[in-house]
Amino acid sequence: CVPHQEIMGEMQALLKYGVVETPLDIIQMLTVNSAILRGDAADLGTLEQGKLADLVVISGDPLHDITALGNVVHVFVGGEQLVTNGQMTDWYDW
Repeated sequence: CVPHQEIMGEMQALLKYGVVETPLDIIQMLTVNSAILRGDAADLGTLEQGKLADLVVISGDPLHDITALGNVVHVFVGGEQLVTNGQMTDWYDW
């Protein structure tokens, strides 16, 4: 597992050194592209009818500031809320 702060630094470096062109490239890399590489694109990676309802709600606009991805407000996995207002809930079935 990679610490959260290191992932944020990696995303900033990808932009700074031109590995990716836009914050949207990073978001796609973290979502749809990872689902494709894992072989899970039928269930994960995009918000579509019939896919799993795993969702991270953030504060801010990552298209203007990629570090907004670190401002996690809510997290839903399998329809259950794991994070509320930035705090873990009591749901620990993993």
